[in-house]
Amino acid sequence: MKIIGIDENGFGSLTGPLIITGTSIKSEEGKWFASVCDSKKFFSSRKTNNFKKLEEFVISLYYCIKRKLPESSKEVISFFSPDFKCSGMLDICSVNIPDNFIWADIEKAKKQSEKFIEWMEKEDVSIKDVKSKIICAKKFNELIKNGNSKFIIDLFYFCEIVKEMGREDYFVYAGKIGSMRYYSKYLRYFFSKYEIYPEIEEEKKSIYVLNGKRNFKLGFFFNVEEVSFASSISSIVGKYIREIFMESFRKSTGIEEKISGYRDKKTKRVISNLFSFPQECVLRIK
Repeated sequence: MKIIGIDENGFGSLTGPLIITGTSIKSEEGKWFASVCDSKKFFSSRKTNNFKKLEEFVISLYYCIKRKLPESSKEVISFFSPDFKCSGMLDICSVNIPDNFIWADIEKAKKQSEKFIEWMEKEDVSIKDVKSKIICAKKFNELIKNGNSKFIIDLFYFCEIVKEMGREDYFVYAGKIGSMRYYSKYLRYFFSKYEIYPEIEEEKKSIYVLNGKRNFKLGFFFNVEEVSFASSISSIVGKYIREIFMESFRKSTGIEEKISGYRDKKTKRVISNLFSFPQECVLRIK
């Protein structure tokens, strides 16, 4: 069975990019590698060792797909998001992505990947592809100014990933966006050449059948990372990309403190002092 799992990172942040990631796997439903879980449980920025864990997992995932170790975080991000291009003149969010790895033990990451590969071969699971869409703060602000809501931006890139990854019949697991229950009218816009039928529209899940050039199901789930192995991978990858972009942002702007980029007191205090940088690259409108 072909499964695509999609999730986002940075939806409600004050600064930094919005990341939407999709993972395509071939697997029976319910199969789960032991170390993969909801990214909020997998990683906490308050725990220093978690950055090492996060980077080692992403390196091991890269190895599982490419069968070789990457040389830097820049190479990893270029692989997962080859079409990213900064919308700003100064490129403060990505120009200082390091040419090495910041936290990982490479040998440990390789050993982890070998266990991952062994598990996939035993369970007849294969990871086909991982792709991320990175929407920097400036691009995000431009989309908002053009009349798009955060919901529409998120859903648009969800659908773009589905179109790029879906080359055969498949089931898509996506995170519910906000508290939305009804997606039909939006899906009819983004998939205008498909016939779309709601199968389930409930508080915790909304599932749609799409018939067209390919036939597939698209489901939006509350806490999708607890439902879908592929979505958990997507969220972990997205979290890593966002943390690397925040490291570049800090270095570019001279911020010494590690900040989350979300709407906590520390981030608000630090960001309020960045007057000498283009505000459209620093502050997200919504």
